[in-house]
Amino acid sequence: MAWYQNWFDTDYYHSLYQHRDESEAEQLVQKISDSFPAAKYPFLCDAACGKGRHAKSFADKGFKVDAFDLSANSIAEAKKFEAPNLHFFEHDITQDFGFEKYDIITNLFTSFGYFDLGILDLKSLSSIHDALKHEGFFVQDYLNANLVQPDDKWQVKKIDGYTFRTKKIIEDNKVIKKIEVVDQGEKHEFQEQVALFRLREFDQMYKTSQFEILNVYGDYKFNSFVPDESPRLILVSKRRN
Repeated sequence: MAWYQNWFDTDYYHSLYQHRDESEAEQLVQKISDSFPAAKYPFLCDAACGKGRHAKSFADKGFKVDAFDLSANSIAEAKKFEAPNLHFFEHDITQDFGFEKYDIITNLFTSFGYFDLGILDLKSLSSIHDALKHEGFFVQDYLNANLVQPDDKWQVKKIDGYTFRTKKIIEDNKVIKKIEVVDQGEKHEFQEQVALFRLREFDQMYKTSQFEILNVYGDYKFNSFVPDESPRLILVSKRRN
């Protein structure tokens, strides 16, 4: 079983990340909505949506939204927010999810680069390409690999009665986060793994997958990307036909 299938559906995952910054999520959704207004680009898909915080915000701004994730638990939670213009479903991003269907597809908060095999990253981009309309746009929000540093010691925090010990290491151009959870005296071990893709690597993957990069931003205010300073790498591209 892949690490993300084992980790994302646990209660521990949801406890560890329950305090994510909602204001940043809303800021990103607003910038995307300003660039691609719902009146002109009405049908949006949020690929690898987690528990649906971005998808819900897009729906609130007038988009018709489909959103999916591999995690059954995340989708079960997201479905609580379903509305006439907001639909969630369980799906693997490497598999087709539409043909020339969406005006915009988003992939946000580093929901990419999880695979051991690079061909699966390309399969994900290919499924996104095929699901976009001919004039469709793709927005991808990723960490800035240039700023990722390993931890020199374990980080410890207590949440919801669990004790979490985490430590980031860098190995084979991946950042690997080792996670230990102590629950009622019993220790459980997990890990997260994300490829350290830089702009040049995205550029090559996009060319292979028939995307043309239009804009590159470095934060949720859509300031220009500065490789050694920007907190994020945000790519806006269009489908090549």
